[in-house]
Amino acid sequence: MSRVLVNNLTVRTGPSTSAAKVDHYDFGKMINSGELLIFNENRIWLRFKGEEGNKRFICVINNDGSKYVEVAESIPRPRNIIIPIPPPILCGETGIALIPKQSQFPDHRIQNGGSCFLCACVKGGLTNKDQCMDCFNWGVGTGKLNSSNCYVNIDKESWAREISIRYLTPYHSDYCYQRNNNHFWLTQNGREIFNSFGIGWRE
Repeated sequence: MSRVLVNNLTVRTGPSTSAAKVDHYDFGKMINSGELLIFNENRIWLRFKGEEGNKRFICVINNDGSKYVEVAESIPRPRNIIIPIPPPILCGETGIALIPKQSQFPDHRIQNGGSCFLCACVKGGLTNKDQCMDCFNWGVGTGKLNSSNCYVNIDKESWAREISIRYLTPYHSDYCYQRNNNHFWLTQNGREIFNSFGIGWRE
């Protein structure tokens, strides 16, 4: 089931802001009839069946990157499109403005062993602490992360791709993992862009 994340989300007859408004949903509304994700007007829309069986549409991700619906994993993700998520702001201590240092995360497993996990989050398109924490809980729950130390249990490239698919965020194929002993960071065209211990830090 998909869950609405905002209040007063417009339900329309088509995947367009010019389509007729037929209803609205508030925060927490569950949708169990989702069929397909559609990319139109630089937005992502969920097609589903309304109460009378008619096809209805709600915006999942707006053209400014705002996320309005948590989409069920069973619904096919759109492929080969530009996802309207703004790129991360490359600044701040870690290189990504809204992702804090590893030591500032609330879970000790991320604090102690989360560098590879956080690099995969960034490579998979996540841009803030809340997204990373949600991803951590999902990863532990599915066994993709070790529940005792946050180590990534699957190939780290595959993990980043799965993050991108789950969160409908861009997969940054040009971000490259770097490693020194047990610490990971990311570079782009040879320039360090993310380091969970702070830009320039080396073990």
